[in-house]
Amino acid sequence: MDSINWRCSNFRKDNCKARAITKVIDGVEVVKLSSKYHSHQPDYLVSNEIIGNHNEKSSIVYVPSKRGTNLILYDGNTYTPNDKIQPGHLSRSWKCSQYYRQKCKARIVTKNDTIRVAVAMHTHEPMFPVSMKYDYF
Repeated sequence: MDSINWRCSNFRKDNCKARAITKVIDGVEVVKLSSKYHSHQPDYLVSNEIIGNHNEKSSIVYVPSKRGTNLILYDGNTYTPNDKIQPGHLSRSWKCSQYYRQKCKARIVTKNDTIRVAVAMHTHEPMFPVSMKYDYF
């Protein structure tokens, strides 16, 4: 399989030179950072580590969508807010970002700094496989 070249999503906006190359070697996706220095602040926020309902440590990672709203990156998939934050409510429902494209019904609920998986089954492969090995080839 050929390698895939990536550039920072802020390439045009901030003239960022950060680059990465991915390649599958012996069934493992390997990532090489060809230029790891960004010319801007990160576009994502990482909360403190939390314990999810599956008893493994995880982090809530917020990433910006193409339209500027925050998505949650969790367990290899992104989730979009299912509804607006309601005054007085501490929890928020999120649906898989592939809800329309793949008819995916996966859902999570956030409350403060915790994630509860409401519907775990996805109708597609993970958008961002979590088994990637970060190494140089």
